[in-house]
Amino acid sequence: MKNVLVTVHDDQGQESRLQCAFDAVRALDGHLYCLDVFDFPIVVAEEYSGFSSGIMFVEETEQRSANRQKVVKRLAIEGLPFDWIEDNGDFAASIERSSGLIDLIVVNTTPFERAGSDLHLPARLAREQDIPLLAVPASAMSFDPRGPALVAWDGSRSANQALQAALPLLRMAATVTLLSVTEHGALADATAAAKYLSRHDIAADVRIIESPTLPVSTYLLDEIEMLGASLCVMGAYDHAPLRERLFGGTTERLLKHSQVPLLLAHED
Repeated sequence: MKNVLVTVHDDQGQESRLQCAFDAVRALDGHLYCLDVFDFPIVVAEEYSGFSSGIMFVEETEQRSANRQKVVKRLAIEGLPFDWIEDNGDFAASIERSSGLIDLIVVNTTPFERAGSDLHLPARLAREQDIPLLAVPASAMSFDPRGPALVAWDGSRSANQALQAALPLLRMAATVTLLSVTEHGALADATAAAKYLSRHDIAADVRIIESPTLPVSTYLLDEIEMLGASLCVMGAYDHAPLRERLFGGTTERLLKHSQVPLLLAHED
C-alpha cells in the first residue's frame, strides 16, 4: 500500500481528506496522487443563460487554480512526494480512470455539497470501486494509524478483502480488535481471522456478540468509542441491496455516523 489517491477541491471536506491522506502517505512511506476533477455542470436554460454559464465557468476555473496553488504550497511544506492529475466530468468516472495503479483512495464519508457533484459519491465508490477506500469524516483533522484499530468481521468475502487490504495499517496499530456480530445464528469464525493476522505478526483480540438485538452499526459505533479507535476496517456492501435495507444497512450508517476514518473494501 504505497500509492494513495486523494480528491482535491475546495469544499468543506477537503481539509480532512488532505490531512488524513498526508498522514497515511507519511506512515506508509508512500506517494500521493492529487486528483482535481472539474465537474462543471452542463446548464440547459433559456436565452442569455450561456453568458451566466460562462461567468460561472471562469469563476470555477479561477477557484480551481487558486486551490491548486494552496494545496501545492502545503505539499511542499509537508515534504511529501506527489503527482497532480487534472480531469473533467463525473467524479466517480474520473477516479476510476485515474486509479489503475492506486492502492488506496481517500474520500469523505459524507457527500460533497456543491453544484454538479455526485451526492452519492462515497456510497457509490464503496459499492463499485475494487480499490480500498479510506473514507474520512469532515471532522477528522488527522489520521493516526498507530492508534487502536477495530476490524468488523462477519466472514464475508468483503470482510476478507478489507482485512487483507488493511494489513499495512494494522501492523502499525497499537491494538487490533476483531468484532464479530452474528446475525440469525450464523456464527462467523472470527478466530480464523485472528489466526490469519497472527501469521502476519499482528496480535488481535476477538469479541463476539451473538444474537444481537440492535443494528450491527450500533455495536460497531459503540466499540469504536469504547476503544478510542483511530480506524475501523470493514467490508462494504457485502449483502444484496434488499438485505442491506432489511438487516441494518451497516455501511451507510457507518458512513453517516462514524467519527473516525473507515477502511472499506467490497467483494469483487
